[in-house]
Formats: sequence, C-alpha cells, structure tokens
Amino acid sequence: MLSAARITVGASVASSSMLCSRDSAEPLTPPMTAAAIAGGGGSVEDSGPERDHRSEVVRAFAPYVIIILVFSLVRIEALRAPLAAIGTTFAWPGLDIVSASGASVDTDYEFTFGSTTGTLPLISGLLSLPSLRVSPRDGVLVWGRTVRQFGWAILAMFALSYVMNFSGQITTLGRWLADTGPFFAFLSPIVG
Repeated sequence: MLSAARITVGASVASSSMLCSRDSAEPLTPPMTAAAIAGGGGSVEDSGPERDHRSEVVRAFAPYVIIILVFSLVRIEALRAPLAAIGTTFAWPGLDIVSASGASVDTDYEFTFGSTTGTLPLISGLLSLPSLRVSPRDGVLVWGRTVRQFGWAILAMFALSYVMNFSGQITTLGRWLADTGPFFAFLSPIVG
C-alpha cells in the first residue's frame, strides 16, 4: 500500500515535470561554471574545474552552522527560561473584543525577543555578519530595506493572525487538518 508521503512526492514530481516541460531539447541558457556564476569569468570550455578555497567553503556554510547552533541552544532548558523572560507585553491598539458571554477578552500581545522564532533568525544573521565579512552598516542597510519592502506584509500577517485566532478559525482549521489523517502530508505544504 502506498503511503501518503510517497503519493505526495509522486504528485509533486509529476506536476513539476508537466509545468517545467518544454518542446525544445536545447538548454535555455548555455551551461556555466560556478566561477562564471560568481562573476569570476570562465565558461564550460575552461580547462579543469576551479576548486574553492577551504576558507571560502567554511565562510559559505557558516550562516547555516550559526542558525543551527542558535536554534539548538535555545532548546536547552537552562537558556530557554532566561531568554523567554526577555520581552514585553503591550495592548494591541484598537482592539476591544468580548466573548459570546460579554466578558472582555485579553488581547495583549506578548513579544518575547529572546525566544521568538522571528527574532532567532535575526540574531543568527547578526552573528553571521563577521563570518561573511559584511560590515554592520551594510547589514543594517539591508535589514532596513527588507523591512521597508515587507513592512505592510508583516503588519497584514499580524492582523490576519489576530482575526483568525480570536474568531476561532485557527482552532477550526487545526481540528479539520488533524482529522485528515495520512492526507495531511499532502495538505501540509499547501496550508503552510
């Protein structure tokens, strides 16, 4: 009997093959070496592959190692409690929600800087700056441009999460998805 995971993988491969198929057998672009992609020149006709220096490879993998370490360290109980204590709670402006019985609903937003999954990648990125040889000024400029570009999307996600949470939609979706059984493996990437 086929498992849901195998069906999902098969459906994904089949649909991507159909979407990416072309009538022509010619490549869209000529093949290039890693050096050419990185701006170092070179083409397929160059003699012999160019090897990356060990220090460049270590520098390239450093952000991944750092993010794994940060997320792993936060899982240690001795570090989790102090990090969870770093943060603030504030009333979300404009929200006055009451339950069906008329009682006031707590709408305070608790933002724990030290352990929130959104700040952990930011911390990892800051720790990665020296290994990537990026200046703090350039890091702040890139971060600022990113926030400016995605600012409205971030605020919209906060608003949507509040509406869905306080209206019971999150609970309803969670229960419905839990009841799908093995089909959840197919639905999970779509919902996520």
